[in-house]
Amino acid sequence: MAVSSWLDKQPSNSLRPSARIFTLHPASCFAACFGLAPINTRRIGNLDMKLHSLLLLLILAVIAAFAALNWNVFLAPTELWLGFTSVQMPLGLLMLGLLALVTVLFLIYVVYLQGSVLLEARRHSRALQTNRELADKAEASRFTELRAFLETESTRQSTLNGEAKAAVLARIDQLEHDFRSFTEQSANTLAAYIGELEDRLEKITTLPPVR
Repeated sequence: MAVSSWLDKQPSNSLRPSARIFTLHPASCFAACFGLAPINTRRIGNLDMKLHSLLLLLILAVIAAFAALNWNVFLAPTELWLGFTSVQMPLGLLMLGLLALVTVLFLIYVVYLQGSVLLEARRHSRALQTNRELADKAEASRFTELRAFLETESTRQSTLNGEAKAAVLARIDQLEHDFRSFTEQSANTLAAYIGELEDRLEKITTLPPVR
């Protein structure tokens, strides 16, 4: 009863379990839907990253091989119109340079994106660690409050039991004293009756016989 009353006094949100957010991989969802064995999503993510890297390297290798096979064509000068003037420049080499520039910018963007993702993940990890520590402290404080409440209730129950025991003992002593007084009074009354009867018997025995 004491614990239930203490739990009733606690706020409802303090007794709820900590909410956890899970990020499910599509392969894990597929396996869960069809009752298959659980899939290691970290391994799948590493495999996807490796496949993407290999595909990018393969495309770059194909472009480099194509440029090497047609290097003379790439170096052939072509008249290019820039809008306000015209220049003689190898168009293939220009396009190859633009492709290299776009590839470098894309790689820089990918590195920046991965760095920002890592920083965000680290920030979330620190926030989760802070929330975990706060939750642990809150749990510890609740257990401390519960222990203090139980100790207080135990002390109060011990005091009440002691008071009840003392009251019962005092009542027993009072009843014993009353019973002893009643026994003594009854014995005195009975002794008085017996003495009176003896006096009457003596008077009867001392009377002269009637002729």
